[in-house]
Amino acid sequence: MKAFEHVDIDINITPEAPLNLDTDTLQTVTETLLEHEQVKIPNIELHIKTCTLDDMQHLNASTRKKDKPTNVLSFTYGQSSHNNTLFLGDIMLCPAVIAEEALAQGKSESQHSTHLLVHGLLHLLGYDHENAEDALKMEQREISILAKLGHPNPYEEYQG
Repeated sequence: MKAFEHVDIDINITPEAPLNLDTDTLQTVTETLLEHEQVKIPNIELHIKTCTLDDMQHLNASTRKKDKPTNVLSFTYGQSSHNNTLFLGDIMLCPAVIAEEALAQGKSESQHSTHLLVHGLLHLLGYDHENAEDALKMEQREISILAKLGHPNPYEEYQG
């Protein structure tokens, strides 16, 4: 039985930056992760948006001081809760970067997008990878969640 009743995902796909995951997949990935992490809030709200290379570069420069586009950014807003609803935050995905990375890593875009969605969601739940110990913990969570979704270990080639 799920620890939550409902997950409301506001999806905003920029026409110039289409994502290769459909709404049902986004919902399934999110619910699988929340079950895995045993989030116990009746209702959860989340925003998932896509953006162009230029928009992602601007966001990355203004929020992280890195003047280049990146694959995913997560923005938390204190995980505010009202009316038994937890607002997790925003996840910004850049399909152009995701496609380029997927090609370079020999993965499907769908597989890589799913991994990055899981990565972004874990950030919203407080996981980080600023040091080796935290990075390993986050990677282990990603591997476990992706396995539940039927995806292979995304770090396999890097772990030897």
